Amino acid sequence: QFALPLAMIRRIVPLDINKVERVGDREFLTIDGVSTLLVRLEKMLSVSPTSPSQNQLLILPKNVRRAMGVVITEVIDTI
Repeated sequence: QFALPLAMIRRIVPLDINKVERVGDREFLTIDGVSTLLVRLEKMLSVSPTSPSQNQLLILPKNVRRAMGVVITEVIDTI
């Protein structure tokens, strides 16, 4: 599990894997007319990869220079 402060999140959107475009080893998805880089934590950290059969979501952070989103499989909210 990973955590992000709510203040850093612009929004969370469903990830339609069929609309993902690949350029080399990078993945992009067009969101609101903007090409958005997909960041998969398993490619950067030693963690289990997400399964393509799982419902995936995309966390779109605030205040980033380049459009990007973090691929996740579940949102766990806290009180």
